[in-house]
Amino acid sequence: MKDKRMAHLALLCVAAIYSINYIWAKDVMPAYVQSSGFILLRVLGASLLFFILHLTRGFSWPDKGDVGRIFLCGMLGVAGNQLFFFKGLSMTSPVNSSIIMTISPLLVVVLGALLHKDKISVQRWIGLAIAGSAALALIIIGSELSSIQSHPLGDFFILLNASFYATYLVVVRPLMKKYPPIKVIQWVFLAGLCVVLPIGFNQVLEIEWAELPSGILLRMSFVIVFTTFIAYLFNIYAISKVGSAVTGMYIYLQPFLASVFAALSGMEIPSLFQILMGVLVILGVFIGSRNPSTKKMVLSKP
Repeated sequence: MKDKRMAHLALLCVAAIYSINYIWAKDVMPAYVQSSGFILLRVLGASLLFFILHLTRGFSWPDKGDVGRIFLCGMLGVAGNQLFFFKGLSMTSPVNSSIIMTISPLLVVVLGALLHKDKISVQRWIGLAIAGSAALALIIIGSELSSIQSHPLGDFFILLNASFYATYLVVVRPLMKKYPPIKVIQWVFLAGLCVVLPIGFNQVLEIEWAELPSGILLRMSFVIVFTTFIAYLFNIYAISKVGSAVTGMYIYLQPFLASVFAALSGMEIPSLFQILMGVLVILGVFIGSRNPSTKKMVLSKP
C-alpha cells in the first residue's frame, strides 16, 4: 500500500515536471537557445546520466537482432519526438501544446491496432473522434485566440511529436519485455543522440554561454535533469508499482497544470475556447482509454 502511494506521488511529480517544462522551455527558446540545440543538450545530458545509472546495474549491449528496433525507437521516442516538440513549442503557446499532447494515448490505440492487430471498439472510436476533433479545432482556431502569438504550424509540430511518441510506445514494447527498462532507455537515448548530434551541433556552438542569465541556466538544467532524466525514472518506478494504465492516466493532468503554471507565471491566461477544447480532448482520451487492452499500451510523456 505504501509503495502504491509513493507511486502516485511520483506520478504527480512527473505531471508537475512536464507542466512546468511547457513554461520554462518556452522561456529559453528561441531567445537564448534554438530548439535543435536545446534538444542536443537535453539528450546529451540525459544520456550521460542514464549511462552512469546503467553502469551501476552492470553495463551490457543488446542482441544484434534488436539494434534496428532500438535505433528506430531512438529516432521516434527521442530524436523526432523531441525535435518536433521543442520546435512546435517555440512557435505556439504552452497551453495549446499541453492540450494537443493529451491525444497521445488514443494515437497509441490506433497504432496498436495497425501494428499489433489490437481491436478498436466503438467506445475507442468515439473517444478518438471527440479528442481528434477538439485537437484539430485548437490547431486551426485556437492559435488566433491565444494571448501568446502562436502559429498553426507550431501546433501541427506538437501533433507530430505526439504521433512520433505514440509510435515509439508501440514499437518499444517488445524491448521492454525482453530487457530491464533502464537498459532499454539508455540504448534508446544513445541511438537518439546519434541522430540529434549533427542536427543541433551548430546551434549549440552559437550559444553565448557567458551572457546567459542565471534564471535561463536554471531552466535549461531543469529540462535536462528533471524533465528528461528524473521524469523517466519516476515513470519506470510508477509502472512497476501501479502499472502502465494508471501511469498513462496522469497525462490528463498536464493541460490543467500547464494552464495553472502559465497563469501564475503571467505568461498566458487560457481562453474559454482553450479550456473547452482541453476538456473535450481529455474527455475523448478518457473515453477511448478505458478499455483494459488500451490501458496496457499507454505511458505518460512530456
